Amino acid sequence: LVLTAASTGTIAGTACEVTFALQNTATDQASPTVSVAADIHGAIIGGSIISIGAIVEAAMAKLGSDLFGVVLGTDPLRVLVPLFGILSIEQSTPVSGATNTLTVTLTANYDLEVGSTVTISGLTGSQTANASLNVTSTSGLLGTAGAWTKTSSTGQLVLTAASPGTTSGTACMVTFDLTNTASNQASPAVSVVADIHDASTASVG
Repeated sequence: LVLTAASTGTIAGTACEVTFALQNTATDQASPTVSVAADIHGAIIGGSIISIGAIVEAAMAKLGSDLFGVVLGTDPLRVLVPLFGILSIEQSTPVSGATNTLTVTLTANYDLEVGSTVTISGLTGSQTANASLNVTSTSGLLGTAGAWTKTSSTGQLVLTAASPGTTSGTACMVTFDLTNTASNQASPAVSVVADIHDASTASVG
């Protein structure tokens, strides 16, 4: 990135902050070495800007702090693909028509701060009607109720993180009850996805 000083330029000893947006890579990567150099211009002589010297290239300092639960997440172009390192689900009973307590265990590699959502899909075959479903989550971090939606082809539960949200690398267990189908069925494929919010509740990924 090449920047050109505008009138009246920067002042010696006075900080100048520049912000710009780049699209992150789609895969994990460590923060690269970032350097800066300057070509110092002086007066305009004969219509030409005269170079009077240079600041030699040097590596830039990085903040080195965690961000969204990612180690060194403030360092430029440090990228970590969001995922659940642990994502398991089990049930309390296979009996037809019974109330079935489902237990989900999730460990994300990002903090899921307040307002983040976790959507569990593929819960096909339950007789439980659309409702706000009571849930129990570790320390209430994924709330005490979820939005349950049932269709002919699937069942979906949406959970919303409560304050202060879940912590990167720490397991959160969620339990909730569904009513089993009245007929035989194999266990469906169940999946989970999260929308990550920051402390201001803005979506970040």
